Amino acid sequence: MNDKMRIFLLIIPFVFLSACASKDILIKTEIKEVKVPIKCPLKLPLKPLDKKDLESAKEISKYYLEVENIAKDLLIALLFSTFALALLYLFEIFTRN
Repeated sequence: MNDKMRIFLLIIPFVFLSACASKDILIKTEIKEVKVPIKCPLKLPLKPLDKKDLESAKEISKYYLEVENIAKDLLIALLFSTFALALLYLFEIFTRN
C-alpha cells in the first residue's frame, strides 16, 4: 500500500468517531430574585377579653394602638435597613474601579 492510502485509512476512523464525541454542554445561568419570608420579631401584648362593656372596649382600643405602634416601628426599622443595604451596594459598585 502506498503512503496516501495508509494515511487515508488512518483518518477515516477519527472522522467517524469524532461525530460520536460528546458535545460541549452550555450552562446558562439565570439570576432570579426570590422573596424569602422571614419570621416577624414582634412581641405582641396579650389581647384583652371583650366583655361587652365600656372598660373592655377601652382596653381593646389601647391594645390595637399599641400593636399599630409596634408595627410602625418595625416598618421604619426595615425601611432603614433596606436603605442602608442599598447604600452599601452602591458604595461597593462605585469603589470597584
